[in-house]
Amino acid sequence: MKTQIKDLISGRKDVIIDETNAKYDNANKSTSHNGFAGTNKEERTEIARRVIEENPDGLNIEIKGVLLSLNRISSESGKTVWFESEITEDEYKRILGYDYPSTQSQWSATFLVNNDMTVEIQLAKRKNDNSTWKYNRNFNIGEEFVTIL
Repeated sequence: MKTQIKDLISGRKDVIIDETNAKYDNANKSTSHNGFAGTNKEERTEIARRVIEENPDGLNIEIKGVLLSLNRISSESGKTVWFESEITEDEYKRILGYDYPSTQSQWSATFLVNNDMTVEIQLAKRKNDNSTWKYNRNFNIGEEFVTIL
C-alpha cells in the first residue's frame, strides 16, 4: 500500500476540511489564524519524502469521487518536487461544490499536491482568448479528502 497523506493536518489559513474527521478531535488550534496548527515539520517531511519516492512518474489520486492523474514536476535542481494537473470545470465543481466565480471571464483550474504534501486548487482567469492568464486565488484543501492510488 502506498504512503497516504490523509492523517496530515494543514496549518494553512482557510483550509476546506471535513470537521467530522477524527484527526481534528484532539488537534491543536492555530495561534495565528482561525484553524488548526499543522502537522509538525519532521513528520510532514518524512511522509512527503516517501510519497515522492514511491511515485516517480506521477501521482494518481482520488478526491471526493474524482480520479486525477497528476504530473510530477520538479525544480531545475530537482530538490523541489510537486504534483499537478489542470482540472475541468466539472472536476472543479465536484471537488469544491460550486461553479467558477463568474461567467464574465475564462477560467483555468490547477490541482496541486505541493512539495510538503499540502493540497490546493489554483484558479487563474483571463477576459478573452487574447488576454494573458492571471492568478486569481487558491483554495487550500484538507489532506483527509485525498487517497493516493
